[in-house]
Amino acid sequence: MKMAKIQKATLDPTKISGRCGRLKCCLRYEYDTYEALQKELPPLGSDVVTARGRARVLAQEILAGQLLVETEDHRRVLIDSSEVLTVLKRGANPERKASDN
Repeated sequence: MKMAKIQKATLDPTKISGRCGRLKCCLRYEYDTYEALQKELPPLGSDVVTARGRARVLAQEILAGQLLVETEDHRRVLIDSSEVLTVLKRGANPERKASDN
């Protein structure tokens, strides 16, 4: 399920199971690539600096190498990860914070 989640595949086990009843092999095959690409991106919740100013990372488009960020003036913008000049603070996953409450 962790592999399906990072690859943004459906989390319904009946839809990601092959004929053998196990998770599809392609998820395992592609997982290492997704994991390596994700490590190159600033984590969710991180404060970053771009040419446009300071922003917070809200989401990652792992294969595209893009980030959904929220700027200081509360605009949400999709940027290429190469636009990140500095990672000021590596944040925790905001989804996890919401579920902790």
